[in-house]
Amino acid sequence: MTFIPGFAVFLMWQLKLINSLQLRTSKERIIPYASAIIFYFWGWYAMSRQPDNPEAFISFLQGAFFGVCGAWIININSKISMHTTAMGGLIAFMFLFSFTDDHASGLYLSIAILIAGLVGTARFIVSDHSRLEINQGYIVGALGMLMAWWI
Repeated sequence: MTFIPGFAVFLMWQLKLINSLQLRTSKERIIPYASAIIFYFWGWYAMSRQPDNPEAFISFLQGAFFGVCGAWIININSKISMHTTAMGGLIAFMFLFSFTDDHASGLYLSIAILIAGLVGTARFIVSDHSRLEINQGYIVGALGMLMAWWI
């Protein structure tokens, strides 16, 4: 699900529709977000129709789709960190999974929080995003995952 949107970004760069592969402005991110939305929806829909897939996996894919949709909506007015959107979704999923599954461990939640912290710190150090954009990403990702879990 990441290859095709990544290829779309590369294609847009080659066609001079965007200035760089880094997608520094919110305007440059509109079409890549739209392609990601299409393929995240397709992945969720295709996997949800398979009877052998675990319900938690289907909820995770749906939450990722919701997170990308939320980030796209916020991207209309301001730039948001897609990296921290993914990490917010991961933390929310691991939190919910830790308390609802008999075989889950707090170790996975701890590792997810560590990785999310490292990703947010890296985005801040590289100066690609402001603190607000990073925090918006965490919140949107977590809300997307919570919505999917509760649906």
